[in-house]
Amino acid sequence: MNINSNSKWGWNNVDAIYKKQLDLEYSYNFHMFNSILHILSETFNSLIIRSSMQGVFNYVSPNSFYILGYEWEEMIGKKITYFLHEKDKQRVLEMFNRDSHFLEKEKSLTMRLKKRDGLFVWSELDIHILRDVRQNPKEILFLIKEKPIGDEDNLLENDKMALIGQLAAGIAHEIRNPLTSIKGFIQLMKSEPTKNDQYLEIIDQEIDRISSITNELMIFAKPNHLKFEHHDLKVILRSCITLLEGVAYQKQIRIILDSCEEPVWVFCDKQKIKQVIINLIKNALESMEEPGIITITIRKCEGQSVLSITDEGCGIPNELVEKLGQPFFTTKSNGNGLGLMMCYNIMEEHEGRIEVQSELGVGTTFYVFLPLED
Repeated sequence: MNINSNSKWGWNNVDAIYKKQLDLEYSYNFHMFNSILHILSETFNSLIIRSSMQGVFNYVSPNSFYILGYEWEEMIGKKITYFLHEKDKQRVLEMFNRDSHFLEKEKSLTMRLKKRDGLFVWSELDIHILRDVRQNPKEILFLIKEKPIGDEDNLLENDKMALIGQLAAGIAHEIRNPLTSIKGFIQLMKSEPTKNDQYLEIIDQEIDRISSITNELMIFAKPNHLKFEHHDLKVILRSCITLLEGVAYQKQIRIILDSCEEPVWVFCDKQKIKQVIINLIKNALESMEEPGIITITIRKCEGQSVLSITDEGCGIPNELVEKLGQPFFTTKSNGNGLGLMMCYNIMEEHEGRIEVQSELGVGTTFYVFLPLED
């Protein structure tokens, strides 16, 4: 019998039947495979997860409740990033962006997984790729085991060392530029018989820039002793506005406060929260080249205090908003990014967060979320 592509028994049909047979065998084999995974998870006290190549869970071993506090049914349909700490999630995304074949390689990672109670636990993730008989990537297999408690301090120390390295690289870059300018202008002044006031003014500005960087860094060098007490956030906010009213008046900028009538009680370190608010209002003032209005609101919402600071400045491009808070990243010509990084760190210490919305040519709003006092 001749087989050709036009007959009903053509190669296209044979290939389709063969593919269907492979899919049936794959389905049958993985039904048995799930049973084996169940046994292995109990034997080795590890959480075992199968997901699609897009990361969507389609099998979770039943011991998930004892490891993360979730029933396995609750985890089906979710992605691994749903359970990762924000910093680890960012690390995974960066690895994936750098290497398009990241998920096609076996990997072993140490990351923080979020339990149902909101706490994070250090875990070892072994990532394996499951392939069909044609060696095409079919699914991802996650083998998850809790990291021994004794290793946690070392992991946190590694995080600190990574931050120090990042800061050191940034400091070298940020200070080198003004030092180069200072050296250049001093050499020019040596070659001229008379004093040049313009050169001196530039040197003075560059020295101020170095001083600004070192002052910001002193915040990280000092011991971080937080003094948590009960405070009305409205009172803290008003004192911050008072401090900056003079600067706002000079720039012909009005600060409008719109707040709820009742007190907004939070449990916080008053001085640290002042630093955050002053820094954000100061940034808003500096973003506005023309006279205008800064609107500050404070509300209660679902167990949180929500403080918003809206300016009428130049705005921030969407692709740069996510970089805010990184050391030495700034949208200001004379900024160094450390002030905003300090704000993000303080909010993390207070179990709060900062969110940003911005539109080019319209303005920017910073939202500060703090848990309300119980």
